[in-house]
Amino acid sequence: MTMTLGQDLRFALRRLRGSPTFTLVAVVTLALGIGANVSIFSVVNAVLLRPLPMHDDASLVHVYSQRKQGPGPTSVLDFMDLREQSRTLDGLSAVSSVTLTLAADSADTSPEKVQAGMVTGDFFPLLGARVEMGRALHPDDVQPGAPKVAVLSHALWQRRFGRSAAVLGRSVDLGTPEPWTVVGVMAPGFDFPSRSELWLPLRWEEGMTKPEGRGAHWLEVYGRLGPDVELASARTELSAIAHRLAEQYPQTNEDKDARVEPLRDMLVGNVRPSLLLMLGAVGLVLLIACANLTHLLLARAASREGEVSVRIALGASRGRIARELLVECGVLAGLGTAVGLLVAMWALDALATWGPRDIPRIDEVSLDGPVLAFTAGLAVLTTLLFGLVPALQAGRLDLVHGLKRVV
Repeated sequence: MTMTLGQDLRFALRRLRGSPTFTLVAVVTLALGIGANVSIFSVVNAVLLRPLPMHDDASLVHVYSQRKQGPGPTSVLDFMDLREQSRTLDGLSAVSSVTLTLAADSADTSPEKVQAGMVTGDFFPLLGARVEMGRALHPDDVQPGAPKVAVLSHALWQRRFGRSAAVLGRSVDLGTPEPWTVVGVMAPGFDFPSRSELWLPLRWEEGMTKPEGRGAHWLEVYGRLGPDVELASARTELSAIAHRLAEQYPQTNEDKDARVEPLRDMLVGNVRPSLLLMLGAVGLVLLIACANLTHLLLARAASREGEVSVRIALGASRGRIARELLVECGVLAGLGTAVGLLVAMWALDALATWGPRDIPRIDEVSLDGPVLAFTAGLAVLTTLLFGLVPALQAGRLDLVHGLKRVV
């Protein structure tokens, strides 16, 4: 069987070399269709399918304040009440994103703007994010009088500090009266929220917890569902808490409600329909390409009808003829897939350079294991799509009609 398959493969290569124009058209057509599909699937895989760099991301939720003008952030006092009264959430954490200036620390560097997340002490334990080196922030870091410490993202550590382990304990100037001491570096891929490049402890200033501060909304709140707690239960409970606060503090909370949404939906919900639509569109393009190749192969098989008829008359089985055609289609699909991967690599490089920055996790798009498995499956599928009909047609060849064409 292996010897026969090898013969079929060599025969298919000779046939394709003998028809260079047909081979070139077929390979280019397949390469464009497969390359487009692999490129878009790579984005879908990174954005929609790959787990978030957090522990059990399915139980993480975004809690926001719903008012007449729409959804928005939460005040400090409302956050404290929600955290104290909730029983369905296994912890709540608050974040405020700010832009800071990281000062130059040598002649080789220059000041740069960095996105920072001011976070409560339970932020990292709640998310279960992995630390690459050192430690993350913990509750003691937000206490009054605690040392000013900072945690770097892996990307900032790599770009600005050359992946040096000596960064731990180093002071960095962020444009504040006092420097900050680096105590840890997060694992690759973690930049939550808002593409943060470093994290600082969020401490309540004196005026934040006064009654008049309940109307100041500037915190993004995240939580984790408790064990065996459904999302609907958390929504019901937090909405009830918000209604009680509205009755207790009508001047600031009269029109407020609390809403709970899965964190993944918050991060990728806006782009999911567009990405799936694009994936469907490039899939349709590949189907059209396969249909066109099927017609080309049928026309090519018709021109070889006499040759095939003679071979069958001399003893070749129809199954062997059909298999030869299918192997030839497999070779075309393999060549098209190889070139298509090159097309996808070029497209992803272009996307990384010129692509939109508002797509979450766009920097993580790559040709990883799942994408390569998808590519292999696509190669098999395209072989069947455009090769099966010509192969079956060869098995139903009218021998008498074919031999008359030779004569």
